[in-house]
Amino acid sequence: MLFNSVSFLWFLPLVVCGYYLLPGRWRWVLLLAASYTFYMYWRPEYIALVVGTTLVDYFMGLQMGKRQHARQRLPFLLVSLSLNLGLLLTFKYLGFLQTTSNDLLGTHWNVWHLILPLGISFHTFQSVGYVIDVYRGRVAPERHLGYFAVFVAYFPQMVAGPIERYDGLGHQLHVEQPLRYDNFAAGFRLILLGFFAKMVVADNLAALVDQFYKTPIAFGRRDAAIALVSYSFQIYCDFYGYSLIAIGSARLMGVRLADNFKAPYFSTSVAEFWQRWHISLSTWFRDYLFIPLGGSRVHWLRWAFNIMVVFTVSGFWHGARWTFVLWGAMWGAAYLVELALGRLFGKKTDGTGKLGGIAKWLGLPIVFGLATAAWVPFRSENMEKVLSVWDALVHQHAGITHMTIPPFTVAALALFILLDWLQRDQQPDDSIGRRPVYLRWSLYAILLLGILAFAAVDEVPFIYFQF
Repeated sequence: MLFNSVSFLWFLPLVVCGYYLLPGRWRWVLLLAASYTFYMYWRPEYIALVVGTTLVDYFMGLQMGKRQHARQRLPFLLVSLSLNLGLLLTFKYLGFLQTTSNDLLGTHWNVWHLILPLGISFHTFQSVGYVIDVYRGRVAPERHLGYFAVFVAYFPQMVAGPIERYDGLGHQLHVEQPLRYDNFAAGFRLILLGFFAKMVVADNLAALVDQFYKTPIAFGRRDAAIALVSYSFQIYCDFYGYSLIAIGSARLMGVRLADNFKAPYFSTSVAEFWQRWHISLSTWFRDYLFIPLGGSRVHWLRWAFNIMVVFTVSGFWHGARWTFVLWGAMWGAAYLVELALGRLFGKKTDGTGKLGGIAKWLGLPIVFGLATAAWVPFRSENMEKVLSVWDALVHQHAGITHMTIPPFTVAALALFILLDWLQRDQQPDDSIGRRPVYLRWSLYAILLLGILAFAAVDEVPFIYFQF
């Protein structure tokens, strides 16, 4: 089920109403039924994968909880990791490995064409994080199968995050949330902004971007630059819009999900960008890959290797294409270069990766330009398309086709950028919620009118649904 669908417009109110009408001890039943229904709207048969992995992870967690020493818990951790990562490898990467082997070794394996389960990377990482935390003794295993199943399949964030930790989401599912006005106000506010970002900004920019990526050679340098910048905002508004709707939907039921974005395009350094972009994934890789590899407390060569591994794996997590690997490697190299230059020239930050003084204003366009360039392999389906796009940007072609941006798209994007700037160091709900009443309701009216008047007609899937 898509958030930007008619089905969701009746689904969410029914779930929220039922949630508050039911006694607290039975709410998990409604949430689990709603979550499985939400997922089965796509392909009903794939719910078996979710149920199967949930059962295995639940019982492996219980077994680890009964054992005091890590060595005794290890076999159960390996069973859970083998199942989760094995399914991810089979459905997402086996075809890629087969075609790569055929190309490199001249073999002729039959390539599997499996339909990728919706959101498999997200709920797999959420489950893997849980079993690792239980193994480490960081959290106690959940003993109620129903609550654990809800944690794995919680419909607002199951398909595209935020990737939640059990100590963040799990205990909230047990709490009997009261009906509160501030939760409804915050939830609807976030959902409204999310729909505007997705349906008005992202979906209208998508038409321009798709037009360019079909035949990059047909556009001149100016139009190529416009298309690349448009994709930077398309993917951000698309994914940020999803996250806002997910966080807002959960907030209607009193649950606070983790923030996933904090105005990343206003970052002044690569390090800061990755503290603001897809935060739940960045912190997941930090805690479950970078630190186990040795983190930064190793020789600088090993540390640089760890950085490149994390960024490259992060790229590969997004999809089984070499273009995603290139995207991750570009960011890893940029991160290392930035740190090397910082040490060479003695640039100081405020401890969060933010540069001070004039470097701040120089860093902002540099980071945005780097992000825009890196999105080229991310958006391209193969390396040939990457080269074609960069060629269109570097060389001045005749420009058979010219790109026209509708004025309402420009206005909507400008409004979004302004809102993003105002809430760059705050949560969206806090930034808007503290404004005077007349400003808040004026903004609500503008966002709602924009959605009704300029939202794309088709139910355009969210970009990150494919991951």
